[in-house]
Amino acid sequence: MVYDNEIFTDLEKGNVYSARDIAGFLNFKQNITILCSDTDFFNSDDANVKFKIREKLETFIHSNNIVGYIKPNVKSLIYIVERI
Repeated sequence: MVYDNEIFTDLEKGNVYSARDIAGFLNFKQNITILCSDTDFFNSDDANVKFKIREKLETFIHSNNIVGYIKPNVKSLIYIVERI
């Protein structure tokens, strides 16, 4: 279980965070995307597995789904992380 006082308001480029930290961040922060090729799940019970923030971008995410092009209306934060 992640408590409110344990949740980060931001993740900084170059810093190291646990899977638990990232899971809490994902559950409570809006308009973010985390890209990671090392895991398919950030376990909120795992404080031992560590990830480093390699890149942080604030940009529009353009996408296309079955109904066509989706135009973004707000910028999103994108974090690129890797397991260490």
